[in-house]
Amino acid sequence: MASSYKRLFGIRFRHTYYEESLTRDFSIIPLPQTQKLARQYKLIFRPKENGIDVLSLMREPNVPFIDLGDQNKLGFAIMLKNTDLLNITNLPVRQNNRQVYYMDNTVHKAHKVMKEHWSLVTPRPESFKYVRQSEANEITLKATGPFDSEHTVTMLRQGNEFQSLFELGNRPEGKYVLEATEDGEKKDSEAVYTSELLWQTRPFGLIDIFTNELDYSQSKTYQIRLSAKKSIWTYRVNLGKDYTGSNISIKDERESPEVLFKQVGNTSQIKGKTLTFRSYRINDPNKTLGIRFGQTPIKDFKLIIEKNGKKTEIGGLPNPAINQSSTEMHINI
Repeated sequence: MASSYKRLFGIRFRHTYYEESLTRDFSIIPLPQTQKLARQYKLIFRPKENGIDVLSLMREPNVPFIDLGDQNKLGFAIMLKNTDLLNITNLPVRQNNRQVYYMDNTVHKAHKVMKEHWSLVTPRPESFKYVRQSEANEITLKATGPFDSEHTVTMLRQGNEFQSLFELGNRPEGKYVLEATEDGEKKDSEAVYTSELLWQTRPFGLIDIFTNELDYSQSKTYQIRLSAKKSIWTYRVNLGKDYTGSNISIKDERESPEVLFKQVGNTSQIKGKTLTFRSYRINDPNKTLGIRFGQTPIKDFKLIIEKNGKKTEIGGLPNPAINQSSTEMHINI
């Protein structure tokens, strides 16, 4: 039987900002060691609009030409094409601008990723100097990395500064937790991700796929689902010079409504005035409610004009979006 390539797994991005959650804002780049593994184990990468597929050369339908085994991993950098998207995406808060987002398929077995599945790491080159300021007499540094590998060194003291050279050597590139112990007392730790490529570029995030979670007989798709942030939303209805009086309201008329658009401030519905409606919880009118950012209007948010027993509905009112400079929208009637 002739050998052929078979899809081993795929990674796909989805984002609730977009209609049907389809996003093309991300690209995925295999990291240097992963590119070397691909040549060694006969893998090929196929970029997709919203992710990537990894294919393996197969000797038989479920038998690879060369088995990856259980002690390998494939690492990928996630590049963000649309930087505006980061401002409206619900993600853990970074402690500094050097940190990037990280996850692996050990927390991704259900093929669904939530905000709490992301952790934060600082990209580092394959070799770097770790420096720590301290009054301690002795500091040891333990590095815990992929496959539970551990490496402990005693840091060299120079005045009040301790230094240690971290070298990847024969260890796999990836996430390492550096934990310092000062005079026998454990202190804070730092998560780093060591790779040659990361020193040359600035990714949005990193993904590790550990091969012990893969199955040559059944292709997997890892769906990375990102959620849009929510914002308190305000509609300002401007009553023009031709306004002749009516009852105006804004309602959430979805099958399971969540939002009460309550009129705040000046409630006089007279010509030339501006009415303000703000989003509150329908089951607790005293608490405001955030509305998720979205590319398309919510069709069941409706402006309702009632006059002389006649009701006019205007649906599809705008909701928070990237291209808006504020979280309010003016409507002229």
